[in-house]
Amino acid sequence: MHAASKSSCNASFLPDLCRQLGDAVVSRREILNQYSLGELVPEAVVYPKSSPQVSAALQVANAHRAPVLLWGSGASIRLGSRLSGLHIVVDMTSLDRVLSHDIDNFTVTVQAGMRLGQLQEVLREHRQFLPLDPSAAERVTLGGIAAANVSGPWRLLFGSPRDLVLGMKVALADGSIVSFGGSTMKNVAGYDIGKLFIGSLGTLGAICELTLRLYSLPEESRSLLLHVSGTKRAFGIARKILACSPAAVQALDASAAKQVNDKIDLRSEEESWLVAVDLMGDSAAVEKQAQEIEKSCGREIVSLVGEERLQTWKLIRNLIGAEDESIILCRANLPPACIEEWAGIVREVSPDCLLVACPGTGRAWMRWRPQTQDAASEAIGVLRAEAVKLGGHLIVEAAPEEWRSGLDIWGQPPAELPLLRAVKQAFDPAGILAPGRFVGGI
Repeated sequence: MHAASKSSCNASFLPDLCRQLGDAVVSRREILNQYSLGELVPEAVVYPKSSPQVSAALQVANAHRAPVLLWGSGASIRLGSRLSGLHIVVDMTSLDRVLSHDIDNFTVTVQAGMRLGQLQEVLREHRQFLPLDPSAAERVTLGGIAAANVSGPWRLLFGSPRDLVLGMKVALADGSIVSFGGSTMKNVAGYDIGKLFIGSLGTLGAICELTLRLYSLPEESRSLLLHVSGTKRAFGIARKILACSPAAVQALDASAAKQVNDKIDLRSEEESWLVAVDLMGDSAAVEKQAQEIEKSCGREIVSLVGEERLQTWKLIRNLIGAEDESIILCRANLPPACIEEWAGIVREVSPDCLLVACPGTGRAWMRWRPQTQDAASEAIGVLRAEAVKLGGHLIVEAAPEEWRSGLDIWGQPPAELPLLRAVKQAFDPAGILAPGRFVGGI
């Protein structure tokens, strides 16, 4: 028996699903296995092409108490705790159209299955872009980005998905479709309930459409790479650079720097940190920033533009991606003032760990390959305790599937857990949406 069958779900959901959605439902075993999570294998995959079809799938699932997982590109599908059940996967990638583009007001409304790279190509024709740069940026879906609230180095200047989503259309667990927010900045006022769905990992509803805030494509984009010996000097230089208002600053320890250096054929001292800087704006402003950085840092700087720049940032983003199932990837969120101290703690606790830090936002990613689950659990526990002492927290973003149930993914539940449970109960009283995935087993 597959683990997916271990629930009180009425087995008649599949005929009902097929009656409602016809050819959009697939139950062939070779397809189902592509959506498995360890021992959890769905009994059906639905490929909706519209919001009403998403609604119909959820309506059937809700009636039969069948656990559902919403699936985009799969880049963030392993974020969160292991599911307590899985019967239906709703693959959102066929909802991939631009619905409207208000060029003058810098907004676009898209279906949630559209890929970020695909949208950027459309926007580029109008000299606009969406400033989100998570790992696997070319293929991740916009709905997945919002559901996981993932962002990359550009978060320093442009913020997270919470700052860029103006409105959304959501299919709730009972199949009802609701809209939140507005289509322009001036229409977004007061408390936006839609923000609850950003970062909820698909546990509250299926995001079907998104209205997003856009920016003008910069006249010039340039990256600067600085190789620095020692943790203290690396973060000292990063702080100086932050005063120049760059789009992104990432500090990579020697292990992470080597992975980037080797791929782009850069030479540096064996134990050097790499400080990567991204600059965006009109040509005069970018040149001024570059000169200020060179003057304040007083060292040799590698300047990258065009394809070299794009490839370098792709490598950096992929170091903090959660798709490699063989590694442990943790993310710490800390007060920015503590990020240098954190780097020292990581080196003491796990010398083999690769570290990528964003000094301006206080985020840091640690990835390593422990020999055993017990070793992983011990290191995570120590790092989490140290993060809490510094006023932050730590979550596990990736781990081998067979270890996930034995690892503490979220840490101590927040004081707001009763409120989070109440929100879950209000939006998904039957508990069918990604059961157990969110903090506190929600």
